[in-house]
Amino acid sequence: MDIRQRLQDWMLLLKQERKVQIIAVVVVLFVVWAMFGENKPKQRVVLPPLPPQSGAPSPQEGYQDLVTGLQKKIQEQEQKLSDADEANKQLKESLAQSEDKISEILKKVIERM
Repeated sequence: MDIRQRLQDWMLLLKQERKVQIIAVVVVLFVVWAMFGENKPKQRVVLPPLPPQSGAPSPQEGYQDLVTGLQKKIQEQEQKLSDADEANKQLKESLAQSEDKISEILKKVIERM
């Protein structure tokens, strides 16, 4: 209850006293300036250079890695191509079966007419 009464007293002072109003405005402006007004340059972090690696791979090893990677990619593409061919073959077969069924249905419809 004591804190609530003090807050009410401060609000009453702030409403009536001109001197308190000016001090409050100056304090608010100072807080806003401290938070947003001062742009400090950000310090850049300089990373130390990396030490040279003593166990660098030989060019032959690099080429071999490149060749094996490309071979794996080629095999993956060949597998995808064979899967696509198989799916294409199945679609053609199902299309042919569907055409046969449709032609039989149309023949029956024509015979009934």
